[in-house]
Amino acid sequence: MNRPFDQMSATYRSDFALRFMGLSVVLLSIAWVLSWMLQSMFPMGLSHQSPTAFPRAFGVSSVLLFCGSATMARAVSFVKRERQRPFRHNLSFALLTGTSFVGIQIFALSRLIQQQPAEEALTGAGAFVAVAAVLHAMHFVVALLFLVYVTVQAHADRYDHEYYWGVSVCAWFWHVLGIMWCVVLAIMMIVSCWSCRIGTRIRRAEIAIFTKHYRWRSSRRIGASSSTKSLTSWNSR
Repeated sequence: MNRPFDQMSATYRSDFALRFMGLSVVLLSIAWVLSWMLQSMFPMGLSHQSPTAFPRAFGVSSVLLFCGSATMARAVSFVKRERQRPFRHNLSFALLTGTSFVGIQIFALSRLIQQQPAEEALTGAGAFVAVAAVLHAMHFVVALLFLVYVTVQAHADRYDHEYYWGVSVCAWFWHVLGIMWCVVLAIMMIVSCWSCRIGTRIRRAEIAIFTKHYRWRSSRRIGASSSTKSLTSWNSR
């Protein structure tokens, strides 16, 4: 049975800290570069979009999140059966999906924030959705760092069929974040549909007001023209 982390030597702790910090910096840098590449490849269009419009990148990141959650469940299953090689492979794949999720999520959030009008940046419905998504992304960065910790420990032979508590907690953390993201997506879709309906009603009201005003001005012009013609006819007599 492997010893807990607090019973390991100072040399191992120092080596573990270096590996953890190095891998964390590399993965977060990859996520940032991925987001920058997506921003360069898919710049914000010139056409106006609704503040609550659903960026398609959120759909891709959602698939990655669910794949990572399923991979973590498989990792727990493998470590329980002492299958170390597939256990580590699944943890590495979860790191890959988690890093991709963070990068795509940053891109989607930046796109969502850019859609917010300046006058509604603090009070609009889109701003509420953006804040909820940002908070979820911050929690997922913590989950990614947690996964880095577990992966480094796994490659140092720290987990087996008797001691895998850290892997189970990390997997449940991912599952909970997946559920939270489903809630955020549901709120986003509801707000988007509600905003579309309100916007449609406002546009219809504006069209009705404009039409009524146009008819009123047309009727005044016709009345004024008729009066001028009558006066001219009377004067000619």
